[in-house]
Amino acid sequence: MSASEKIERARRKHLIYSVIIRSSGEEFFTGRLVNISSSGIRIVTKGKLFLRAAYHLEISLPEKINGSNNISCTGKTVWCKRNINPENYSAGFKIAEIDETNKTILNELTKDFNY
Repeated sequence: MSASEKIERARRKHLIYSVIIRSSGEEFFTGRLVNISSSGIRIVTKGKLFLRAAYHLEISLPEKINGSNNISCTGKTVWCKRNINPENYSAGFKIAEIDETNKTILNELTKDFNY
């Protein structure tokens, strides 16, 4: 594999947390978080998402981290395709905007993912 073919990837942890996905308007979807890294997430949802679109993502945590029950950020859709279950879509997001508080929570969540 040539250097140009190598894709740098952050370590991911496979999880199933709930996610609310909001577009810039009133439309929103709910989904399940499948995996997460410091730079992106993968979700499964019933709705098809637009590529390269910005969505507000609200990830519900099963327990508080640094006093918060969720992580809030803006993600851009990198890919979206039918899931193995044809009623669902899988989508990958690159984290585009995240404030320092949410970044700290994300880093805390993913810090033990060295496997």
